[in-house]
Amino acid sequence: MKLWVDDVRPAPKGWIWAKSYKQAMRLMEENDWDFDVISLDYDLGEEKTGYDLLCKIEQRSMEYMNYTPLIGVHTSNMIVRDKMCNVASRLNGRRLRR
Repeated sequence: MKLWVDDVRPAPKGWIWAKSYKQAMRLMEENDWDFDVISLDYDLGEEKTGYDLLCKIEQRSMEYMNYTPLIGVHTSNMIVRDKMCNVASRLNGRRLRR
């Protein structure tokens, strides 16, 4: 399954669309974190951001070594894009080493 997290831009065809941090967390928990690909925006129109979600995914990946989805970052917020891409690169590298 593929999860698209963005409060404004619609998900591509074949992706599940979460418009907020809370909705994304709920979807991941309801689906036992069984997403192969997750693409994140930073600004989600609420206090929690895509970066917060990315940190949660990284924490989950460290706790459960068999959970490492492929992470994409599609934010247009250039201030945090590199920060998010660095975490995504770590996770994607861990996925490749499995």
